[in-house]
Amino acid sequence: MDTSIPPLSEIFRYFASDPIGPLLNLERVAEEAENPISSIIDKQLALFDVPTIDRVKEDKQFRLFCGSVEGSELDRRARLWILKQLLIKSIPEARLRALIDTSGVKRPPPYEHPDVADLQLDPDYMVSLNSFRVRAGVLLRHETGFTVVPPVESTNSQYWLIQSLLREGLQSVTVVRLDPFIVHPEKDYPCIEYRMLWYGVPLDWEHIDNRNSEEHGRWAPGKLSIHSAYTDYVWTPRDGEVHFRCEELPSRENVRTRGSRYFHAVYLPQQKKIVHLDGAIRIYDQNEWDSRQSSHVRKSSKIGKRIKVFRVNAEISRESLGAICSNFFVWNYDVARYFGADIPKDF
Repeated sequence: MDTSIPPLSEIFRYFASDPIGPLLNLERVAEEAENPISSIIDKQLALFDVPTIDRVKEDKQFRLFCGSVEGSELDRRARLWILKQLLIKSIPEARLRALIDTSGVKRPPPYEHPDVADLQLDPDYMVSLNSFRVRAGVLLRHETGFTVVPPVESTNSQYWLIQSLLREGLQSVTVVRLDPFIVHPEKDYPCIEYRMLWYGVPLDWEHIDNRNSEEHGRWAPGKLSIHSAYTDYVWTPRDGEVHFRCEELPSRENVRTRGSRYFHAVYLPQQKKIVHLDGAIRIYDQNEWDSRQSSHVRKSSKIGKRIKVFRVNAEISRESLGAICSNFFVWNYDVARYFGADIPKDF
């Protein structure tokens, strides 16, 4: 039985454009009788066969969320569970494909939308952050909300990056890549404020200033980083500059839904300034992942497809680097500790 959700289906389009997404919204939307998508959801639920439903009912994680529910209500929840898992997998997969599949396209999604159709795109399909009103990490223009494309499955992962760029006063000199799917009317766009520590930058900059050879390392994922294989970093002296590169490689089983987070900065020791800063998604297939995981970011070639997420077109201070890098790698506690966060070693 084919239980996939086609990217052009109404259910897929509805939840791919939803800033909160199916994980938290599917059950609520399915019960909204006045919402036209609820009847379409019911039709999709009816397609799931009994053996598939019975397997879900025996799933320990599913039972944990359902408690003592039985009978027809348990059956419906099992069907919703199946649909939710399909959407959670298919939406980020389709997002990575959409980012890659731009051959011959002048304005890939969402840039054909009327509220951003007049914006000038740079060669990496990025637009000026200053073209938007920003509220709680949401990029608002005219009557529509957009967001910066997330490198990982969580659509709110760029909230902290945007907040750090604003905090550093870099809105007018930053360009960003918009998410191809999340396009939502401003009046209905949920603007959620999140709380998290802002990280400091107690790096030994004198040590970096005086190095004439590479300094590099690798962090294995902590217990809260189950979707990554490891994180590499390297400082590379080169012609009076020092290049900082850091990459979080996804686990092999998540390579179709999760890109790697890749960060690059250029530091001038004599001026004590960062003169280049950008973040990107590296998208690998499984063969490319196999090749990449056997190497280190300091030696890795231009394998995979790199999609630029943001770039700062101005010099910034050393202190700003830590805040921006830590928030680009939000939930990566090794990067956070490296830039000064007081986080337990076993995270």
